[in-house]
Amino acid sequence: MEKKAAIIKQVQSGRSQTEVEREFGISKQTVSDFIKKKAKILEVAAKSTGAGKKNASHGVYPQLEEALLVWLSAMIAKKIPVSGDILKQKAEVFALQMNAVTQETLRNCFRHAGFTLDAETAVSPQVDRVCDELPSADVAFDDLRAAGVSIPDGITFEGFADADKDLELCEELTDDEIIRQVTEDSDDSDTENEEPAPTQPTSSELTRALMTLSSVYSGNMTLNKIEADMIAGKRNAVQKKISDFFAPKC
Repeated sequence: MEKKAAIIKQVQSGRSQTEVEREFGISKQTVSDFIKKKAKILEVAAKSTGAGKKNASHGVYPQLEEALLVWLSAMIAKKIPVSGDILKQKAEVFALQMNAVTQETLRNCFRHAGFTLDAETAVSPQVDRVCDELPSADVAFDDLRAAGVSIPDGITFEGFADADKDLELCEELTDDEIIRQVTEDSDDSDTENEEPAPTQPTSSELTRALMTLSSVYSGNMTLNKIEADMIAGKRNAVQKKISDFFAPKC
């Protein structure tokens, strides 16, 4: 009954009957029968689910189970198969993130992986500090001297670290320089956007152009017809491919 209810809900969610048929391995007629009896099927399924919830025991980690349910629902919606091992691994990840495991459980995990603590540290399960404290600044400064760095005795670590704190790496601009820089940039941008004015052809250039057109077109062709012919030629031109330039010569 729960499977029938799931099929009905899939169709009601907007999925096509063909997809639902393919997913559940049933015929089109079977899906149609479920849709016709959906009210009764959903009612019986709801009662069955409610009774099952009453008999079900509450988990030890309800938040962890809820997180798993949300994640599993997302995987099902994406049609990603989830095995029992994958679900178990995801539960362990959620448990670590939610601090739902004890210190002893973590130690057992490390021990199974081959990482063990020394006997002195492993005596008390409450020892959680795994790293030593960093050396102080004075100790680090002494290490620099011991390594051969020439540092005068009167200089402290703070003075050494902050030696160039107040050093001006670039000259500070004055108000006039700032204004000039802004206005010059604006003038340059305006100049770049301006298109050069077209130059008027000379009489000799016009004569040569007219003679060139006359040698190509007949005398009864007007300028409009010549322009239309040139535009048509441009439209009919076929752009070459890059491979045409590397074709082997015959």
